[in-house]
Amino acid sequence: MTSRTQYSERLPPPSPEASPEDGTPATRGMNALLRHRAGAAAGAAFGLLAMAIALPFLPERWQAFADIELTPPRAGHDARIDDGAGLPDAAMENQGLMALSRPVLLRALASAPQLASSHGDPALALRDQLAVRRLPRTMVWRITAAAPTPAIAASRANAVANAWVAEHRQLKVDAAARLSASLEARLPALEQQLQASERAAALWRRQHGLVAGGDASGASLAEQQLADMNASLAQARAAAINARTRLERFSVATPGEDGENISPAVQGLRRQMTDLARRDADLATRYGPQYPERAAMRAQIGAVAREITAERARTIKTLRAEADITAARETALRRSLDATQTEAAPQGGASDAAIRLRELERRAAADRAAYEAALSRVRKFQDLAQIAEPEARIMSPAVADASERLASPLVLMLAGAGAGAIAAFAVALLREQMLDPCLCPDQVATDLGVARVAEAPMLGVDQRKARGHVMQPATVVALRPQSQFAESFRAIRMMLESTTARLALTANETLPEPGRGRIVLVTSGQPGDGKTTTAIGLALSLAEAGHRVVLVDADLRNAGLTRFFELRAHPGLADMLRAGAPFASASVRRANVAVVPAGAMAGGVRSPLSLVDVSAGPLLRRMALTFDHVVVDAPPMDVTEDASVLLRTADTAVLAVRWGRTPRCLARRMGARLAAQGKLGAVMLTRVNLARAPRYGAPAVHGRAARRRYFHG
Repeated sequence: MTSRTQYSERLPPPSPEASPEDGTPATRGMNALLRHRAGAAAGAAFGLLAMAIALPFLPERWQAFADIELTPPRAGHDARIDDGAGLPDAAMENQGLMALSRPVLLRALASAPQLASSHGDPALALRDQLAVRRLPRTMVWRITAAAPTPAIAASRANAVANAWVAEHRQLKVDAAARLSASLEARLPALEQQLQASERAAALWRRQHGLVAGGDASGASLAEQQLADMNASLAQARAAAINARTRLERFSVATPGEDGENISPAVQGLRRQMTDLARRDADLATRYGPQYPERAAMRAQIGAVAREITAERARTIKTLRAEADITAARETALRRSLDATQTEAAPQGGASDAAIRLRELERRAAADRAAYEAALSRVRKFQDLAQIAEPEARIMSPAVADASERLASPLVLMLAGAGAGAIAAFAVALLREQMLDPCLCPDQVATDLGVARVAEAPMLGVDQRKARGHVMQPATVVALRPQSQFAESFRAIRMMLESTTARLALTANETLPEPGRGRIVLVTSGQPGDGKTTTAIGLALSLAEAGHRVVLVDADLRNAGLTRFFELRAHPGLADMLRAGAPFASASVRRANVAVVPAGAMAGGVRSPLSLVDVSAGPLLRRMALTFDHVVVDAPPMDVTEDASVLLRTADTAVLAVRWGRTPRCLARRMGARLAAQGKLGAVMLTRVNLARAPRYGAPAVHGRAARRRYFHG
């Protein structure tokens, strides 16, 4: 059975750009949460701490509730004052939003001056502390007021509720007073017209000696025709009066009163205005007056208001035309009646007198009915103005003891922890998506075009302790050969041997000449990817297998291998290249491995590339004549061109890729450069977090128990 650090077989995914995670979106989301649980926990702790620090400085906020019931108008009252069918949804919304209107707020401040703010507009300041919403499936509106104390919150809610009810009553009184005044202005004219018609009828009776009702006996066809025409004239006169009344009522009515029932278009626009006002009130609870959405909403409200004004003007024009038509019809009927009476005159004076009397009496009766109807409506509106009942009542006043705290300390602490965890999780995901690091071994193998990838696990402090000291990761290979970390370098060794066997079968020209050892270049795409540890571990693994190995530090600019073996002052590669120092003086033995450090003269090399380009190739080939393997720790390929020069001499190369850090695009680019020369022999995925790695690819096959059976230390 192979270990967890062994390699996975190459599987052809849909494309190299495929996501490194498998499974359903829910599975990927759970894996992401598990991957970043430590960061989320740290973010939650930070948010909790920040909220705990800020909590003493946050002012307390309490909210109180007052419920207002909008009662449907009673049947039998006039028009919009009480239209008898209950409030439609649009009217209900309009009535509810009245609670946040400026007149209501000013009335509330007038009744409770202590609620006024000392900064800015008091009405706007009070509005910012209020919220109004309709309870579902009811005609009840809830006023929510916020304040630093429960008593102030209850006072605000009750003041606004009382002002709302008072404003409802005042609007009803004002509407009744306006209609009453309009009808009172018409009463004198109606009274004069009634008196004139009654005097004319009485005078005609006296002049012709007729009794009330006229002489109806022996009525002729002409008389019957005159009677019908008189009835039509009375109807036309009533229609004319009705048309004039509707015109006057609509002309003097303010928006939202009974006049709007005449025009369905105005009603529709009013419902649209109500909806826009509701949305504007909702935005006002979250944004200031200069917010773009609020400015756009006010522009729409203005446009609808202009449409309402234009529609009212068109309706008035239509009603005026209707009044003119009915008046013209009345005039035409009167002329026709006069003509008929003229034609019927030769039939006899007594009959003509009776007909005329009936006409005068009917006219007087029509005038009397119009006068009495107007007088009755005036009295009703006067009574309504005195005893008007508002269409709203306080169903449940706000009580200070029933006030609720907006956010308890526990809720705020939990909110801070949640916000911190979410922010940390989001930052981790964003960083992961932007960096797109190498996480899944299968993905790395596919990106680089290799069959398998070796995985070197990340070692904790406990895993690197020996004899009271903390070892470097490379030392673990020598001191703990049965560890999983050491096994990963045996995997690299096996990959290189399989590559050699494959090249031998194909008679590849990159094979070393007979009698010469193999030059293995170890490089990476960027510093910190673990190439030096990989080179040391590979050299120790080859020496463990009985090979003669020399380890060369060719990274003259940043000699990490030299620092690891503490050979900074020892002669090395730079001394051999510049001064021709012998190999014996420039190398040391470490754990059955000959080590050639960068050299004491490495710091004085002005152009390492020129030095390596001219002399490194022959020197490495001479070393290969003595050793089975020459392991070269080269600089990162994406940083300098030294590795490209050394690659010309190397027989094969090992690319170190750091798990969770090296971007996939960089790994693909470095792999392509090595593969273009046919020298990509193996890939090492370094510092793999075994606890998190399975969540980036297929589920882990081997658990901790299975690994312990095969690896120790």
